Amino acid sequence: MSIAEQIERTAVERYLDDAERFDGSKSAFQQLVREGLALTTLTLREVAMALETAPGTVSRWQNGHTAPAAFMRPRVVAFFKKRVRRLRS
Repeated sequence: MSIAEQIERTAVERYLDDAERFDGSKSAFQQLVREGLALTTLTLREVAMALETAPGTVSRWQNGHTAPAAFMRPRVVAFFKKRVRRLRS
C-alpha cells in the first residue's frame, strides 16, 4: 500500500469515527459535510440531488453559513457516512 493510500485510509477511518460521535452541533455538522465532500469527491449537485435540496444549500452547509434543522443533520451525516464507508474497499 502506498503512502497516499495509507493517508486516505487514515482519513476515511477518522471521518467514520467522527461521524459516529456526531453530537448534532452546527460546527461538527459543517466539518463532516466539508470532509465528506472532500473524501467522496461528490459534487454539490450530486449531494443536493440525493438529499432533495439545492446545490447552494449544500454549499452554505459546507461553508458554515447555515445548517439544516437539528433533526435533519443526522440524515445528512448518515448519507456521507455511507459513501465514505464505500472507500474502505
